[in-house]
Amino acid sequence: MNPFVDLLDASKKKATELTGSAIEPVRNKARELWAKGFHGIIDDAKNLGQHSKRGLAPSVSKELQDKTAQYYSSLHSSGVMPSSHVRVAASQTLTNRPGASTSFVGIGLDENIPTRMLKDKTLMSAITKSEAEDNFSIRSRTCDLVWAASDPNSSEPITGHTPAIKKAEVKGTAEALTAEHNIRDQLREKAIDRTLADASSPAAMRDTRVMASLATIKYMSSPAEELETKRAAVQALPTPRFAAILGAGNRDVRQNSEFNALKAHIQEARETKKWETASAMTRDPRLANLVPNITRRYLAATGNDPIKARDSFRSDLHGSYLAAPPVNRAKTSQTDDLTTNSLHKMATAPAKGRPRALSNPRMLAPKKPQNSRGDH
Repeated sequence: MNPFVDLLDASKKKATELTGSAIEPVRNKARELWAKGFHGIIDDAKNLGQHSKRGLAPSVSKELQDKTAQYYSSLHSSGVMPSSHVRVAASQTLTNRPGASTSFVGIGLDENIPTRMLKDKTLMSAITKSEAEDNFSIRSRTCDLVWAASDPNSSEPITGHTPAIKKAEVKGTAEALTAEHNIRDQLREKAIDRTLADASSPAAMRDTRVMASLATIKYMSSPAEELETKRAAVQALPTPRFAAILGAGNRDVRQNSEFNALKAHIQEARETKKWETASAMTRDPRLANLVPNITRRYLAATGNDPIKARDSFRSDLHGSYLAAPPVNRAKTSQTDDLTTNSLHKMATAPAKGRPRALSNPRMLAPKKPQNSRGDH
């Protein structure tokens, strides 16, 4: 049995644990901590927010930079912060990578830390400018957030964040297939709330950023190995399915070649985020023990540069090393439930039985997919 299916089922039965009055005491505790100045340690090195800005379409990158610069001032202005101050306009240009395709639909950025939280001035106004900008910038391209249905009987075997998977190559939100988005988003938010409210952490705001990234990896996309289990179901669909990440051109993912391309792109995005998050965790000795040994070795050999580490791992996978490194080939996420314990409690648990927050690296395509985020 897929443990994520059990988690989804339990969460559906206990929805009040995820939303509404039951979670408010947790959020109120977090607000109280930040009001007292309990922010934790500030990252001096390259942070998760900076990693998230890398390789985006030029217009998206510029708008994100501009809004990031304005965000701290917005936190200290009067009145309610409008969502428009947080969200970045979509673009059909997918990446700054040369030779990339243009999508048939505008691609936006998903805030890994919820918009609700970013707009909460009571919660966020006490943190430093550096922390605020890092919180604001931790994002994922919406086209990279694709998942396999947890229900084996689902009529839609693969769906995602709007507008990642569609029934037709049309603009906007029309024809988007988003089953499970709400419950997955709620699981991510619950994990973030749990970590944010842990007063025992010496760096709870940093933990929150890391957990936002970890929960996005776990809940908001599926590894290629899990997507592969849905190939037959996708091919059996009576009408086409299109993936925004593949670009325009009638690229029906029911075809083997297009399904393979989709898997490669989603895997690249998911694994890159794992390397970036591992790099941030490695800088904190408290969190470093949660990073798999194989990941730590590659980061150590490349000066903790996640892109160089990822590409070194890729090179070794495809024949430039005497013995290829071990690869995670599991068909589902191998991390534990992130909603049960705060990141700090996971990190400080006894080594034997310590919850797994980040899994071993997975297989990557020999070459970087053309529409993946650029390296700079």
